[in-house]
This record gives sequence, structure tokens and C-alpha cells, in this order.
Amino acid sequence: MTPPVYVAAIAPSSTSSSGEAAPSPGVGFAQALASRETSASTPTRTPMRGSDAAEAISSAYTSVMGAPPSKATLAVLVSQWSLETGGGRAMMDYNFGGIKGRSPSGQSVSYPTTEGSGEDVRSVVDSFRAYGSAREGALDYVRLLRDHFPNALAQAKAGNPAGFAHALKSKGYFTGSEKAYGEAISSTARRVLGSGFDAAGAPSGTRSNWLGSVAGTSPDVEESGVDIATFSYQLDLAALRIGSDPNDR
Repeated sequence: MTPPVYVAAIAPSSTSSSGEAAPSPGVGFAQALASRETSASTPTRTPMRGSDAAEAISSAYTSVMGAPPSKATLAVLVSQWSLETGGGRAMMDYNFGGIKGRSPSGQSVSYPTTEGSGEDVRSVVDSFRAYGSAREGALDYVRLLRDHFPNALAQAKAGNPAGFAHALKSKGYFTGSEKAYGEAISSTARRVLGSGFDAAGAPSGTRSNWLGSVAGTSPDVEESGVDIATFSYQLDLAALRIGSDPNDR
């Protein structure tokens, strides 16, 4: 099964309260998100290119950490974003890291995912944080790493994808294979450093089979957004997720 071709990422256009430019949501997306009740609701696909993800994460990192990330650091973070979102084509509601629970604004969406790997893999329906813009999602992602996974962030600062994956695994960020997770991030980071951040995205019309192996699931199912068939396909491909609050982490 071949995933559909998704539209390009949203270009920055609005301005935050701090005066920094924020990527604007897709047509009608902000209004739909704003009208949601606080209970989990239907997810919306928000696909993004690697270069746009890098821009959003870099801006968020600078705001949160007080200095811009090095290219090596950004390569690690963008590579994790790629792993968690099927190369950006399965990104949901601007959630950069597959973060469960409610966003700071109280928004969440529910959809199927998988936990564990190998013989222990299981399918569950869970709630994931939803955001009104790429900037909002990226800020929450970087703050989460800073506040709850400082050792992982330190490894990202060192440009060490394997150490980053190990630190995340040790704190329960994901339930799949540490080896596969680390190798996936490492290979994408090398590609990004050699060819630019758009190399982190999944090429149009291809399947990210390596994501299926990382998640411990069949590559014939994964995460998407609107129609149920592609939704199931894309969910299981990029199915490594994280807990929503300190009790989950």
C-alpha cells in the first residue's frame, strides 16, 4: 500500500505575543481547532517538510534555551520528528514528538497507536496533544525535552543520536526497540547533515518501512489524518509515543 501524496508544510505568517513569527495553520485548521471541546476529538493531518520542521524547531529551541541549536543538534531533533511523524507526511495537529495527553491549551485528539515491540506489541487508542500552529507544537516539544528529558537534550546538544535515543528510552519516552529507534534517528541525521533538512522527509509516493520495524509493527499499517484507511496505515508506521504528564513519564 502506498501512502497518498500530502500537501506541503504551512509557511510562517502570524506573530506570537513575544513578537516572533509563527507558522500559520492550514486553511480552516485554526478555526476547527479553536472550536473543539476540551475532550479528545478527531485528528487533523498537518504534513510538513523537513526544512519547515527544522525552522520551527530551531526557533522554538532558541526561545526556550536562549541560544540557537547547532546544526548537529538540530539534525538529531529533526530526525526524531521525522521518525515520530512518518517523515512529516503523517504529522497530526502539529505534534512534533508524538506527545500524549493535552497541550498547554487543553487540546487533544484520539487515534489508534501501538505500544511495545516484537511479541509484546499491542494496539491501543490513546489521546495525543493537539496544537493550533507549528510554532505552538514545536515550543511544547522543546520544553518537554528540557523539563522532563534533560539528559536526552544534552545528548542532542552533543550531536549524539544514539545517546539521545538511549536517554529517551531510559525515561520511558518510547516502548519500542532502543536499537531500532536509535539507528533510525542516526541514519536520518546523517542524511540531513549531508543533504539538508528536507532529506528528513519521506519522499512522495514511498513507504517508510523502517518506521514499521522500529515500532515493532507491520509496515502495512500506520498514521495519517482524514480517511480511515490511510489513517490506520500511517498510525502504526510512526507509532512510538510518549506519556502526557510527569506521572506517565
